[in-house]
Amino acid sequence: TTVYGQTITFTATIAILPLGGGTLGGTVDFLDNGVLMPGGDDVPITGNEAKLVTTLLSAGAHANITAKYNGTANYNISTSPSLSRTVNKADTQTALTTNFATAVYGQATIKATVTPIAPGGNIPAGDVTFFITNTQFAITTQRTIALDAAGVATLTPPLDVGTYTIFAKYTGISNYNASADSKTISQTVNPAATATA
Repeated sequence: TTVYGQTITFTATIAILPLGGGTLGGTVDFLDNGVLMPGGDDVPITGNEAKLVTTLLSAGAHANITAKYNGTANYNISTSPSLSRTVNKADTQTALTTNFATAVYGQATIKATVTPIAPGGNIPAGDVTFFITNTQFAITTQRTIALDAAGVATLTPPLDVGTYTIFAKYTGISNYNASADSKTISQTVNPAATATA
C-alpha cells in the first residue's frame, strides 16, 4: 500500500523461452486494467527488463496491472500475470499567509498554499475555503477559491475596510484528503489614500 504521489517502480522481466535464443529488444507497455499507465507507453528494454517509475498512480484499488511485451520481428508478444496495488489518498496541510497584516484597501495579498504530507507527493488541485470573520460585527463569511497550478489559492476580491480573522481549509479531491484548518491570521484593512488633480 502506498499513498498518492509516492514513487512506485514497476519492473517487467522478459524471458526467452526454451529453444529460443538471441538478444531481446523492443519495448513494454504497462497497463492498468487494460489502459496505458502514465509514462507506461513503449518503455524500452534494458537487458531483459523494462522499468516504469511513476508518482501518478491514482488513489484507489488497482487490481489488474499488467506488463505487455510488444514483440519484435524475432520475438512474439507476451503479457505478464496481473498484480494488484492499493493507493491511498495523500494527507495535506494548508498554510495561510498575508504579505501585509495591516494594509490599505487592495494592498494585502492573502494566500493559502496546500502541500501534501510525506510520503505523499505531486501538487494538489481542487478548492480552498476561506473563513473570514469581520471582528467588528462578528460576522463570518466564506469564499471558495480554486487552487492554481502551484497549489496556491489567492483570496479575491480584496477585503473591504475592516478588521478580520481568517483561516482556510482545503476541501480535498479524489487523490488528496482534506486538510485540517490552517492557522488563523489577523488582517486589518484601512482606507486607501486618494489624490484629486
